[in-house]
Amino acid sequence: MRQYRGRIKDSTVWVYGYYTKSPQGIARIWSPITKDNGESYLYDYVVDPETVGQSTGLKDKNGKEIYEGDFLESNHKLFRFEVIWSEDWAMFTVKGDSVEALIRWATYCEVIGNIYENPRLLEGRT
Repeated sequence: MRQYRGRIKDSTVWVYGYYTKSPQGIARIWSPITKDNGESYLYDYVVDPETVGQSTGLKDKNGKEIYEGDFLESNHKLFRFEVIWSEDWAMFTVKGDSVEALIRWATYCEVIGNIYENPRLLEGRT
């Protein structure tokens, strides 16, 4: 099962785990918690559904996990891309002047932000 991230409702704190959405539209991230005694459980955080993004399963050139909604910047800062899910291609892609497969760029780029915290990072860039 893939991991998701979302920002806790009315907060700037991000949580990571499993995503669910109730019939009433309440979005939750269920995050694994381990106590000092080794006991584990899932804690559910109510998150803003607009900030939920799925892990792509890929890492950037620095080993940081890449999520849907992240911005990537290429080596030498030549290109910036937004990571999106493409329904047409049925895979994660990068969106700049054109749409290309994320797997082609992931190891040559680094995550520099996301659309929720830094929406203007793509302005005036490819």
